[in-house]
Amino acid sequence: MPVPALCLLWALAMVIQPASAAPVGSPELAEHEELTLLFHGTLQLGQALNGVYKTTEGRLTKARNSLGLYGRTVELLGQEVSRGRDAAQELRASLLETQVGTAAATLWGGLEEEFMSRVTNHPGLPRTEGIPGIQDFQR
Repeated sequence: MPVPALCLLWALAMVIQPASAAPVGSPELAEHEELTLLFHGTLQLGQALNGVYKTTEGRLTKARNSLGLYGRTVELLGQEVSRGRDAAQELRASLLETQVGTAAATLWGGLEEEFMSRVTNHPGLPRTEGIPGIQDFQR
């Protein structure tokens, strides 16, 4: 029996002990039936409190389990967010690499065309239009 129930029984016993069935000032003690009735009520109160305690304990256990489940869910969501951030960073790096490559190819293509134009139109260089197979070496 829990300590609070024992304390409650002791307190009730102290209150009941001086109680009497006779008028005030009479030395007669309460009858056995009255004491039995009071102890029975105390026992019922103790059982009711025990039921409330067990119900509350069950609810707290259920709430603790729910919180654990919610905590695990939040942890998993945090991991998903972390993976999403990593994937976004990889996509940014890939996009930057693609943009740099495209810019370099555009720049290189423009320079190559300008170079070929200058080479083919340079007055000091011989003309290549009449040489068979030269187109294979040109662009």
